[in-house]
Amino acid sequence: MLKARYEAYQQNGLQGIAPYARAGKKTTSPTEELTQAIKETIPADSVQEYFKALLRYPANPLPDVAHRFYWFKRDVDGRSTFVLADRASRRTDSAVLLSEVQYYVGHSYNSSFFAGGCLAVEGGTLVFCVNRTFTDQVDGWSSGLKRNLGRAQMLFDAQAGFNRIRESLQK
Repeated sequence: MLKARYEAYQQNGLQGIAPYARAGKKTTSPTEELTQAIKETIPADSVQEYFKALLRYPANPLPDVAHRFYWFKRDVDGRSTFVLADRASRRTDSAVLLSEVQYYVGHSYNSSFFAGGCLAVEGGTLVFCVNRTFTDQVDGWSSGLKRNLGRAQMLFDAQAGFNRIRESLQK
């Protein structure tokens, strides 16, 4: 099953990702989720072509973008699950860009998109990261509160990580 999903992604990119069957008759579409995440990440400057290339992968690839494909087993919510991911990167004279599209996850969450990089700006370097994770696990009457708590925790963790990086660079 993992091989078939990998091959479908290789041949058709985001459009090749089969929907997931969830509890009952519910299904979820990683194609729609990941397309939304990438589109919402596209900046209004010179690196937008990288994100547009992710949307149309594998058609019309940028020649200097490297894709690496992984499958890995990880612990999610105390259970082992398999994840299929496409990690892409690009280095130019003024930017370094990295992204990961997790297009198959066995359980817990549906899909995930991460993008980060460094952009040369006047007077220094802009470092950014974006992380979008889609899940059915946060449904129901308290879903808004659960999502807000999750976002706050992720923001706190990301800020702490960036502070550690800044401190190590200043030494």
